[in-house]
Amino acid sequence: MVARVDFRFDIVGRAPLEVVQEIFRLLPLWQTFEVQRVSRTWEFALSSPETIDMLLRPWFLNNDSFLQIPKCLSPRAISFLKAEYVEAYSSGMPFSILNKRRPTITVLDQNILTYADGLIAWVPGDGTRCKIYRIKSGTEKTWSPDGTGVVSHIALSSKMVSVITSHRRCLSWKLPMMRKVLRPFQVGTAEVETLVVSGSTLAILYRPLTGAKEVPISVWSVETDGVHFQAEIRQWPLKGKILLDEASESVVLFERTTGDTEVFSFIRYDLAGVVLTKGFLERPHDPLQNKTFELRPANVDGSAIIWSFADKYKGMTRVIFELGTNKLLIKKSKLDTNITIKYEKPGQVFFFKEVMYYKSDWGRWCAADMERLSYELAVPTVPRTYEYNGTDSNGLPTWLASGDRTFLVHFYFEGFCVWCFDKYVSMTGEDEKYKKQRDCKVDQIIEDRIEERQNLIEAAKKAGSGKIN
Repeated sequence: MVARVDFRFDIVGRAPLEVVQEIFRLLPLWQTFEVQRVSRTWEFALSSPETIDMLLRPWFLNNDSFLQIPKCLSPRAISFLKAEYVEAYSSGMPFSILNKRRPTITVLDQNILTYADGLIAWVPGDGTRCKIYRIKSGTEKTWSPDGTGVVSHIALSSKMVSVITSHRRCLSWKLPMMRKVLRPFQVGTAEVETLVVSGSTLAILYRPLTGAKEVPISVWSVETDGVHFQAEIRQWPLKGKILLDEASESVVLFERTTGDTEVFSFIRYDLAGVVLTKGFLERPHDPLQNKTFELRPANVDGSAIIWSFADKYKGMTRVIFELGTNKLLIKKSKLDTNITIKYEKPGQVFFFKEVMYYKSDWGRWCAADMERLSYELAVPTVPRTYEYNGTDSNGLPTWLASGDRTFLVHFYFEGFCVWCFDKYVSMTGEDEKYKKQRDCKVDQIIEDRIEERQNLIEAAKKAGSGKIN
């Protein structure tokens, strides 16, 4: 039995601010801003700069807002908008959805299908043409990069789109005007593994020869001539990937070697191929580890997830590289028992901040918030006739995921689906029916929580003299 409860007692007004912050971290973020209306005491405690900074810091570093914010919004409304954004991304409930049928998307391969900064590019049909689609405006452009040359790789950024063709030439166009860069870049003789683009710079990782101790890398930018250099590797065959960091004008080669222990290493080169720094992280081999998710590293607020692993007891391990400090670190999370991640081909799991998107066994995208250990089923977004699971007869995935802080893009055969998490960003052709369904779902969640709270209060009153069993 619990002693008599005085419902006029306000713990928010009595407890230290640090304790209040920890309590409200357990609530959905948008609710923390909503309950500021309870009283002046709550408003003061939950709208203090310290509290807001603590709640939003992981998503909005240095109070930097990338959201599209109307000029008429008050500071409190802006904070609430940011909270809605975090909650939408963490729970798999985007503000709007765009479904596009594109019969020219016939092969789901990360080398010929890519996304960056609101742009989608792919290589259709016989491979002699390329297409680029702008999500916000809905405009689409088709062009032939190299005559009869077949495009084997395509990559893009907000400033440039680049392709590699069967003529072993790398061609680039400046965006948004699609102005061709006059100086084509001759690709090396080795087989191309990965093409990456950042800003106006590109890097190519090749496949090393059998038994080699070095791997070729090429770097090229609009302002400089192309450079080929050899990067040292620890083990063949290479389990490696590259990250192009335009801000520091460098390229980072990551490598994973396995044996009795597992070693994750990196070497950072400048754009001329000179070693700037190197390091490694070693851990014992994990016998419970049964899934490896191959990721393409992306710089998200100064850090990038390089590898991710899952074990049969729902443990998730991420290997993270901090660009500012040149450090590799391991972060472990325990997932909800309801989460089953079946597919592990490249592009079939997508991470952003502390949120993981994956495909469930029944073919729907799901969101797992690894910080709060929560699990929510995301709404179905692809027409049932176009949903596929697993891989095709060639071992290629039948769906891929990519995205950034604003959009999550889900590719499937003959189309793609875009989720938008910025409330005031519009997409041409977005699903108006979904918006209405989402509003109804959010309203129902709020009503359910209010009803649950009211039931608790009523139960306490009926217990007699304010006693709760």
